[in-house]
Amino acid sequence: MTGAAQKARHPVPCGSHVLGDGTLFAIAGPDVLESRELALTTARGLREAADRLGLPLVFKSSYLKANRTAGSSYAGPGLEAGLEIRAEVRRETGLPILTDV
Repeated sequence: MTGAAQKARHPVPCGSHVLGDGTLFAIAGPDVLESRELALTTARGLREAADRLGLPLVFKSSYLKANRTAGSSYAGPGLEAGLEIRAEVRRETGLPILTDV
């Protein structure tokens, strides 16, 4: 389908949204979690913008980005700290949360 949202064969519930039901939605957030403060500030700003636009939003950010070009590059806070930050983003903003594996 060109220029229109295509309905998925198997829509997926995500928070209060259903992804793949033909409704436009956004997935946004920092590539990798850098700090609790930055994650919360970013999530709040994205939530405000999505609410103004009437656009369903899913917050996405990785807690461990192992595919960096340089092995010494920052890769994230790790599993435990990353899950804690993401849980706080969820509690404070109400946004559904997504990550890559």
